[in-house]
Amino acid sequence: MVKKSFLQSIWNVIVGDAEKNKQHRISALQAEILQKNYVENQKTAPKITDYPPYIDVARQLFSEKTEIFRAAVFYLRRIAENESKYAEPIFKIMQQYAQTADRPAEDMSFLDEQMRQIEKNIHFAA
Repeated sequence: MVKKSFLQSIWNVIVGDAEKNKQHRISALQAEILQKNYVENQKTAPKITDYPPYIDVARQLFSEKTEIFRAAVFYLRRIAENESKYAEPIFKIMQQYAQTADRPAEDMSFLDEQMRQIEKNIHFAA
């Protein structure tokens, strides 16, 4: 730890650490460059709003644990009921999964039941 002299401490109190403030300042050119970089990154960055909310849940269908699988199916059905624009893609994902999945009969019957609920509650062209 660096010891400060008594006079230096008093000077810093009076002046208000002007040296430290000078270190944290940036020039107008640096600020302009930072601002341009930020704007460019905002244009090229992927927008989170374009990412459907059901994708992460649909990945959980492939879990070997029954509880996770059932929760994923349940939440996919809830998303389809609450967000009608996602109902058709969710139903198609569930159909494709039902055709290719190798799961116990109990899990598959739960999936079929949830798919019937989606068809009953949501009106879309499947």
